[in-house]
Amino acid sequence: MEVKPFAILLAICMSRAAVGGNTELGSRLVVPKLQKQKKEGRVNSKVIYYYYDNGIDRDLKHLFEEAIKAWKDYTCIGFKKVKYEKSAILVENTGPYCSHSGKPGQEQWLNIGCGDFTGVAHEVGHALGLEHTHSRPDRDQYLTVNWTNVETFRAQYEKKAGNTTDYRGILYDYGSIMH
Repeated sequence: MEVKPFAILLAICMSRAAVGGNTELGSRLVVPKLQKQKKEGRVNSKVIYYYYDNGIDRDLKHLFEEAIKAWKDYTCIGFKKVKYEKSAILVENTGPYCSHSGKPGQEQWLNIGCGDFTGVAHEVGHALGLEHTHSRPDRDQYLTVNWTNVETFRAQYEKKAGNTTDYRGILYDYGSIMH
């Protein structure tokens, strides 16, 4: 899967947005610049549709809306609630967190059962097509995986092939929401 340029920006911005900081890219501050451009109407936002499963309670809906608000505030992505659409994200509560990587035009589900902001924001990242930061092909230059500690979830720690990802020269981000 190729990581799109806007997905890179999303990951960078969200890694800092979750903790309330600024995101530096080279010598520029990306988040304030993006926010200024959005305020001036100079950002071409992408809209992601979503709808809720009947089993989602008010608190989980609020949590999901807070997570997508962070994505919206710090990126060029917008979200719109719909009754149903084939390519929309179905937000449900059928167990612990999980989502598969989003593919345009296909059915997408996102499970937010555990109920904390960081986990939900992370799963929204997957729904947008982002992979785990620790699965980058170059991750061994930045960290060492202790395989005995992650045996149950080993597949989530396998490196992606270099020809399936493109990080556009963005350095490894230890604070990424996708870690």
